[in-house]
Amino acid sequence: MTDEILDTLWAGMREKTKLLIQENERFAVIVDKEDRVYWETSDQYDSDGGHTDTQAWNDFLNRSAIVEITPCGHLDDSTRLDFKRLVAEATARAIDNDFACAEKMLVDAEKFVNNRNQEISRFWYLSASGTVAALVVVVGLCLWLLRQSIIPFTGYIAFYTAVSAVAGALGALLSIILRMGRSHLDCSSGKKLHYLEASSRIVAGCISGGAMFLAIKAGVVGDAVFNAPVSLAGQVLLAIMAGASERWMPSIISKFDNDTKV
Repeated sequence: MTDEILDTLWAGMREKTKLLIQENERFAVIVDKEDRVYWETSDQYDSDGGHTDTQAWNDFLNRSAIVEITPCGHLDDSTRLDFKRLVAEATARAIDNDFACAEKMLVDAEKFVNNRNQEISRFWYLSASGTVAALVVVVGLCLWLLRQSIIPFTGYIAFYTAVSAVAGALGALLSIILRMGRSHLDCSSGKKLHYLEASSRIVAGCISGGAMFLAIKAGVVGDAVFNAPVSLAGQVLLAIMAGASERWMPSIISKFDNDTKV
């Protein structure tokens, strides 16, 4: 079929086309300017019987609709178009009654967009946690450099509780970095929730680090746990470990609760 005939046949689709996937005398499949998969069939295709397996076609439409609405607005234009192209290619295979190949393409499209979403989620989470931790460390450095002036006003306990909170933030950041490859993040929850959760982890690390120092001074941990006095360096190290561990502080709280029960 000549290009002139195809131009006439699919003239209505040309003006909305962003990416042409397949076009012949039987059907045409495109990604439109709004990044949606769009397709049409010709009268010849319909008169020839259309889809050989109506059930398989309906199943494909349901599956492709679910895959296509996977959140991807946060991806860059090129990556988003690549994802839509995979879905559109699967649609072309299905219209051509190659449902096995169409399903494989949908699986690839779903895997592709999920991997890209995971990458975005990790970037959001690491950038937010790193930024908050960096701010806490800057505050900690200022406190340490001005310690001779600050300690007379705040007292030893309050000052080193703050220092331990900074150490706990570093521990929380270390934990996030080490576990990031094993973490399952959902990009569809949005950037704000990622930032909030990452910031909350750093804040929890601060609280854990400060609480660990107070627990050492209160005798809840230290001599009773390690059978040796804990130096200042050891206290900071324990604060880092408390910030990194999600189980340590709850276990100490549980121990303290059990010791105070009558």
